[in-house]
Amino acid sequence: MHILRGIVQLGQLLTARPDSKDCMKAVHVFHTAALVACNVLSNLSRGDTYKQVEWVLLESHSELLQLLLANRKDNRKLILQRCRYLLALIHHCTIPANARLLDMQKETIQVLVEMDPCNSTALLLLGNTQMTLSENEAVAAKAMQLLKEARRSYQASIFMEGKKAAGKPPEDLVQQTWWQDRIKAEELKKAPAAGPKNLVPQKGGPAKPGPRAPGGKVVAPKGGKCVFS
Repeated sequence: MHILRGIVQLGQLLTARPDSKDCMKAVHVFHTAALVACNVLSNLSRGDTYKQVEWVLLESHSELLQLLLANRKDNRKLILQRCRYLLALIHHCTIPANARLLDMQKETIQVLVEMDPCNSTALLLLGNTQMTLSENEAVAAKAMQLLKEARRSYQASIFMEGKKAAGKPPEDLVQQTWWQDRIKAEELKKAPAAGPKNLVPQKGGPAKPGPRAPGGKVVAPKGGKCVFS
């Protein structure tokens, strides 16, 4: 078990230091961890060790997804495929629902829907995830909000059923809180930072000195103080 955990940590270290020389690439390390975990699972009975190996498998695939997200445009098909496979692994694993697992599930489904918002199946999976999050939410108000958004996701999935997975996202998806937060975050990234040229001069600056009088004195403007040289 420690060896498997070590392989995953090695991949995370290589991800943080991509310029490391004479080392395997992080993607190959995570693939190795996932492959070894699969081989180990087939030889274990279901128990605590089995669940720990499942975590290694889930983390490996999650890290591989993050690597693909660094270049969304070129890796679109692979990202969609890995999101679906990771969601299937989460759904069928024996690990009890907990905050860490639910966060992984939520982040994965949101990536899938962001990249394919008109896909009926993706919207159905979003609704299923929101239902699971609602059932495990301790705060009643948040649970009710998740339940409402799950209903909207199901309605959007039904609306897009049989249609081309292209065009504008359905309105029931656009109205959801997490989608609105995503749009606001993108707008903030695109907005230019305010520089010195955008600063507007303020009124009421320091009073300018008046004309010099004989003897080196400075005559102050009305309402100001006299300044001596």
